[in-house]
Amino acid sequence: MKLSPLSLTRKLISHNTINPPGNESVCADFISSILESHGLGVGQIHLSENRSCLWAISARESESSYLYFCGHMDTVPLGKQQWSVGPFSGEVKEGRLYGRGASDMKSGLAAMIFSALRVSRVKGLKRGVVFLFTCGEETFCEGVRHLASIKDRLPPMGALVVCEPTSNHVCVAHKGAIHYLLTFHGKSAHASMPHLGSNAIYKACKGIQTIQTLKLVRSPHPLLGYPTLSVGTINGGENINSVPDSVSIGLDIRVLPGQKEPDIRASLKEALGPEVEIDLLNQAPGIYTSPDDPWVGQVMEIVEGITGKKS
Repeated sequence: MKLSPLSLTRKLISHNTINPPGNESVCADFISSILESHGLGVGQIHLSENRSCLWAISARESESSYLYFCGHMDTVPLGKQQWSVGPFSGEVKEGRLYGRGASDMKSGLAAMIFSALRVSRVKGLKRGVVFLFTCGEETFCEGVRHLASIKDRLPPMGALVVCEPTSNHVCVAHKGAIHYLLTFHGKSAHASMPHLGSNAIYKACKGIQTIQTLKLVRSPHPLLGYPTLSVGTINGGENINSVPDSVSIGLDIRVLPGQKEPDIRASLKEALGPEVEIDLLNQAPGIYTSPDDPWVGQVMEIVEGITGKKS
């Protein structure tokens, strides 16, 4: 099967890897078959039914650390808005490719695959290359977390290029994320006598207003700006004719490199009051690599040479 970058991307889009549930194994098997047919050493690990990660390793003739490329096979859901094209059709209209994951990030996977095929034809590589195809990125990077737990099975890493869409800009920093469930407590009463209770929804509303204006740092990061806070879910009340005694909100915070979860929690407690119950759901730290790092400098030179633009 002869593939072009476009036809390969369309084929990858045709694999429904919406997360949840993911179902990345079919996509991983497809990628594996291509890489193995070109002589690349391929490994695959299954996290659960229909969920797997894949890696391919090129040969090299030195003991130096490896250059890694990483991309995820899962995509976000389709959403409720009606699509004008089939979400898994990979349709091309007016020079643009459409489909779920066309940008994030089946096209990035296609670029990785073609890079791997090119690397497989190069003799005498001084530095080995590893390509990681992961599952579960859209739900707090389950696949990458698992690969990190078995990193001793993989070659030593010198640098990592994450092939997310960046409009061909070299990005050296990324915010992390913390997800909390905040619970506000009140006192139940009949709606005909609300003065006998304490409405947890009203408390949550005041808390949300506080969150809207909360500053977690005094000065912005030079590349990432300020942390962001966003309330994504709210659940409370059992009956319309009862004063609710409990309300929970889901809070997403995008944190800067170096910010620590205990410090964020302390800031929330100070702003919202000690009665608010704070439960940590997930967290991932922010990342930053100095633009002066030799690896970064080399990548910037390469990108500028190809695009003609400084990154």
